[in-house]
Amino acid sequence: MGVQSETRDRIVRVLDGLPVTDDLEGPALHAMTEQPGVANPWDAWPVWDLTEVGGFTGQQFTTHWVVFVVMPAGDRAGLVAAGDVVTEIVAPRLSNELPGDIERVEPVQLTFEQGGVKPAVRIILTC
Repeated sequence: MGVQSETRDRIVRVLDGLPVTDDLEGPALHAMTEQPGVANPWDAWPVWDLTEVGGFTGQQFTTHWVVFVVMPAGDRAGLVAAGDVVTEIVAPRLSNELPGDIERVEPVQLTFEQGGVKPAVRIILTC
């Protein structure tokens, strides 16, 4: 297993089961290694974006990841509240558990093969 697949698996382990409320009986993230065909609220997965190669010998790598978190459908206020959860709980957890930085957290709309368009949050990070 290479560094990239190990990092992907680590991102999934950090996210999977992470509560998205203060209530331990409340919803939690369901993280997976790739985008599902049909997504449910609080599904999450990392996607490799690019790897920068540097250093004198070309042996220093910085990998950019995009992590998607599907939001529960609802009105604008509900989506804002769900986005706050990702910004205040999920992004800091990634930042604390992985080497690297969170570059950006932003709302997006994702299209799925079998399930239409769903609101989500995209987290851009480097490791």
